[in-house]
Parts: sequence; C-alpha cells; structure tokens
Amino acid sequence: MRRNSWRSSLPRLAQARNWLIVMRGIFVILGSVILGGIGWALGKHIGIGTALVLSCVGSGFGMYWGRRLFEEWLG
Repeated sequence: MRRNSWRSSLPRLAQARNWLIVMRGIFVILGSVILGGIGWALGKHIGIGTALVLSCVGSGFGMYWGRRLFEEWLG
C-alpha cells in the first residue's frame, strides 16, 4: 500500500511550528526584558513611580519590537 506523503510530513511540520512558537516567545521575552530594564534605568533617577511606569512602557515596546524582529528574520 502506498503511503500518503502529506500525512507522513505532518509530524515534521508540527515540530517546525512548535520551534517557531518557542522562538517567537524568546524574542518577545528578550525584547521585554531589555527595554523594560532600560526604562527602569532611565526612570530610577526621578523616582520609583517613574521607574515603574517607564519599565512597563519599555516592556510593552519590547514585546512589540521582539515580535516584529521575529517576523522579519524568521517569520
């Protein structure tokens, strides 16, 4: 009996998709940590509240740019 080629390639396709999902998450987390840390470093000279706000804003931008870089490079 002949083996169906698209069915035999499904596990490899699922494995590739899982790898891409993990890599996208790594890019998002790294962007969030790096830009959040930069925001904290800039805001800590003014006060703890400013540091917190700038860290949150930096983390948001980091998530956006991390996802965007992933889409450009590996997507």
